Amino acid sequence: MREFLFAHGTLGLASDEVADVVCDLVNVGKGTIRGTLYNLGSFPGAVLESASSRRISGTVDRLPAGTHILPMLDPD
Repeated sequence: MREFLFAHGTLGLASDEVADVVCDLVNVGKGTIRGTLYNLGSFPGAVLESASSRRISGTVDRLPAGTHILPMLDPD
């Protein structure tokens, strides 16, 4: 089964620690999700709200098959 990642802006500015991982993602297009985006200073935060009229814009990337890439992108 294919897995996809929705990113709302900061993935393109990946640190050196995850740059190799980000290079393996395949961009499949733009997308939106319902919710609210907050400015948390050095990084944004999103709260998903299925009933919200607000939309968060971002990109959709296909994850490489057979990898466990998500923990590498967000280890905290």
